[in-house]
Amino acid sequence: APVSCVATVLAEPHVPANDAIVLERLSRGDARDNEARSMAVALARNPTDLDLALRLARVNIARGQTLSDPRFLGRAEAVLAPWIALSNPPTPVRLLRGILRQSNHDFDGSLTDLGHVIDAGPANAPDVIQALLTRAVVHQVRADYEAARQDCVTAAPLLPRSAALACVAGVASLTGRARLAMSVLTQAGADPAGDAASRVWALTLLGEIAARLDDVPAAERAFAQARSLAPDDTYLLSVHADLLLDSGRAEEVIPLLAGRGRVDPLLLRLAEAQRRLGRPNAGDEARLADRLETSRRRGETVHQREEARFTLHILGDATEGLRLAEANWRVQREPADARILLEAALAAHAPDRAAPVLSWLERNGVEDVRLAGLASRLRSARP
Repeated sequence: APVSCVATVLAEPHVPANDAIVLERLSRGDARDNEARSMAVALARNPTDLDLALRLARVNIARGQTLSDPRFLGRAEAVLAPWIALSNPPTPVRLLRGILRQSNHDFDGSLTDLGHVIDAGPANAPDVIQALLTRAVVHQVRADYEAARQDCVTAAPLLPRSAALACVAGVASLTGRARLAMSVLTQAGADPAGDAASRVWALTLLGEIAARLDDVPAAERAFAQARSLAPDDTYLLSVHADLLLDSGRAEEVIPLLAGRGRVDPLLLRLAEAQRRLGRPNAGDEARLADRLETSRRRGETVHQREEARFTLHILGDATEGLRLAEANWRVQREPADARILLEAALAAHAPDRAAPVLSWLERNGVEDVRLAGLASRLRSARP
């Protein structure tokens, strides 16, 4: 999901609602990584220290989202184990459980937890604000745009201006007001008073909307500005690579993603670029296949969209790619999810199975040049 800046927008140390914004960049030699290891040692000595457990869980969630690696989310859940299984856990634990469930695509469970946090606390509490923004993300991913808009509007008076605008504009961009959303996000991204996380959120979203409207120069400007603030952000790198692939510039993807193959979504785009350049990398493709298989065995669905894309574009299996894309669409309904299902339905010569996406496009007035082109081809192919 492309919307998140909650962690550094709020005064308290919180966690992004999804993987769009980097909260921590922790490498082996990073002082913060060392701090995380120190916290883990301290917690092992005193496993009932809730404050310490919350701090360490937030770091692990941030790493999991930054690296698109669900294993870190499992570590966060383990850290919170003494409290997370309670029927009525402390509010900060319930919030993090809601974020973990959102990150793991358990959206029903996430909405339940976030609703409890929102109902239990004062409207201006940081936990409540973060829960509202996280819930807005969940509603948007599930295409419940009015519910998402309501949560954004409720949280807006308590947020920095750039964050409030980004939240509302994200919903507007998928409900027939993409150009207006771009105008609003341009202001939010350029706001000198805005914090870096909010500006990256706004600029990333601006680039995505511009790409959907096929305004490549505007998309590149937005992504370049965002990367000047968050050069290692996984989600930002992913959507920038997609823009290059769609623009026929696969050769530019190679240096953009060089050395970033440990992150599955980035390795996927690198593999796609290598194929388009006529020099597929069998090692990269085998590594990606193995990682996706391992994730599937663990019962994870976080990378289901990527698995459908890998199956269709790398393995060339349209039938299985369509099955995976349909399973993914039942869980999340964003433009990228729509696209892989439409592409797979075309490749599998099964236009009728694209009906749910075609209905979503028409019902919400989604503006996306490539989706519109795919939809037109599928409608023509229907008997």
